Amino acid sequence: MLIEKKYQPSANDVISVLLSTGQEVVGRFISQDDKSVTISKPIVITRLHGMGGELVGAGMEPYMVSSEGTVNYPISLQHIMTVVKTGGNVLTNYMSATSGLAIPPQAPANGLISGQ
Repeated sequence: MLIEKKYQPSANDVISVLLSTGQEVVGRFISQDDKSVTISKPIVITRLHGMGGELVGAGMEPYMVSSEGTVNYPISLQHIMTVVKTGGNVLTNYMSATSGLAIPPQAPANGLISGQ
């Protein structure tokens, strides 16, 4: 049986939190105590549907639309199913959306000049 070590986030890690409601929340890890995990700049991953109702992709929306957005948000441990480190396109898009900076794509593995 393979047993994986439980992920322990560090300060400012971008983490994905799956809630018991099924919502996936992405944010910067601030702290954890015996009652909650606290994150900043949280967004919720949403499903985007086309005109015919078909799933066409995923989007991001604010965790709480009515908040100022600069506060830290504690999420009760009783509502958290799992916490993982965010990666891939979700991480790139989150960083771009929350920092205001455009994240350039990775350079090709064979160098900057085509054919080398």
